[in-house]
Amino acid sequence: KIGHFHSVMGFESNQANQNFFYSRSYTSVYGMPTSMTGVMTDWRITDGLSVIAGAVNEWNAFDTPEDHFSFVVGATYENPCGNFALSALVMSGKQSAAAFQANGHDEGADTTVVDVFAKFKLTERLAYVAEFNYGTNDAEVYDILADSTFKGRNWYGFSNYLFYCMSDTLTLGARFEWFCDKENTAVTGGQNTTFANVGANYFSWTVGANWDPCPWLTVRPEMRWDYCDLELDVDGETFYAYDRNSANYEFTVSCDAIVRF
Repeated sequence: KIGHFHSVMGFESNQANQNFFYSRSYTSVYGMPTSMTGVMTDWRITDGLSVIAGAVNEWNAFDTPEDHFSFVVGATYENPCGNFALSALVMSGKQSAAAFQANGHDEGADTTVVDVFAKFKLTERLAYVAEFNYGTNDAEVYDILADSTFKGRNWYGFSNYLFYCMSDTLTLGARFEWFCDKENTAVTGGQNTTFANVGANYFSWTVGANWDPCPWLTVRPEMRWDYCDLELDVDGETFYAYDRNSANYEFTVSCDAIVRF
């Protein structure tokens, strides 16, 4: 395919109707691009095995002043029984977004991200998905707490999903995630002066359901709890990650509906 399209990386999709949960994981939003622009090819090697390769523009960008291209390569596999599937993809190239720029160098920094996920059908009703994401870039950055510079930042995340089919119209789901962004590369982008290069661990627990009362309607209620261990003291005031930097956790209840026509 050629043009601007949804990212080929990750278990969760940029398309809402392709996801079980209403909310998105940290990994899917911050750990890798959600859209790509360029050329992507998909070769079917054997039944169940495909190789993916392409060249794309910078993360989530249709056009940028620098237009650095990255390569994407990987493979997907599904066994003949249909109870196991694996996807592994790598994207590497320069990124000029603020989060990936070396200090004083507008040309950006070499950035590589790897995403691997596996799907297991444990029983006729129970399925499990595990995802690992790792990213790194070679930017030289300033640590405001240590008053020194260091080269290279990275982030990584582990996501777990469990789905149980109660009936033809009701499926329950749970998601647990740990996303580590200790150098503040991905989540806040390293652009805030106070928080620059001071990152944290992000945890989220989500439970929800997909209810299909009729063929053209899916209702997705969910409850989610987020926690972040960031505590930054500035001039006697402590800053946290949520609620306008006043709390280290967040609880949300949400629901949406997908109508097909």
